[in-house]
Amino acid sequence: MNFLAHLYLSPSHPEFRVGSFAADGFKGAISPHLPFHLRKGIEAHRALDSFTDTHPVFRESTRLLSSGYGKWSGVIADIIYDHFLASHWSQLSDIMLPSFSKMCYHDLNQYMALLPAVTKRIFPYMLADDWLANYKYVTFLHRVFAGMNRRTQGKASMAGAAFFLSCHYAELEEHFMRFFPEAYSFCLEFNASLSTENYIYPHHYSGIALGMKPTLSHVEPVTFD
Repeated sequence: MNFLAHLYLSPSHPEFRVGSFAADGFKGAISPHLPFHLRKGIEAHRALDSFTDTHPVFRESTRLLSSGYGKWSGVIADIIYDHFLASHWSQLSDIMLPSFSKMCYHDLNQYMALLPAVTKRIFPYMLADDWLANYKYVTFLHRVFAGMNRRTQGKASMAGAAFFLSCHYAELEEHFMRFFPEAYSFCLEFNASLSTENYIYPHHYSGIALGMKPTLSHVEPVTFD
């Protein structure tokens, strides 16, 4: 899962949210000097990554992508799943996606001094282009994948990944709709095990009953407004 999914599946606690967002930049053992809830966010991020990478539905997506993208299939699938999360946002949250993205950017900015160098480097670009809100647009993904392709000097061959998504949209959306409710349940249960604090999720859709999985239905892809 990518940035948006890690943030959505985190509770509203700012330190937890920041840790979950920036976890890839914290390598190895988690420093005990970091704030407690930030450490828990890192743990949650790593647990969700492991859950995702071994999940049979996510592996269906990476197999579909593997013929054209090889070892980069998982990275591409992560971003595609963020696209579908953004596209299905109204089925998963009572808060508008641009409003949620602003809350997350505010939290990240508040804890900038604690963020690893790689996160500090990308944050200004994320903020300027509002990555979190714009993941819903396939046209925006063209820019995302083209940029990743440049940064890997073409080794990832990602430039055409958004076109691949367009060609296999229904199949990949169906994968996401089967996978995400299970990831949702996993994260809420795992997060609850990390602390005696009662983590809350006011950004989640109020129609999802406690202990239940969200129900998703097909949405049409959108272009930039």
